[in-house]
Amino acid sequence: MPGMNSVRSFLMILSIMLISATH
Repeated sequence: MPGMNSVRSFLMILSIMLISATH
């Protein structure tokens, strides 16, 4: 699947921002 890597990195960045925002 093309673009899967960018989607995965985007999700990782999003979760990291959410975690840092909640703490």
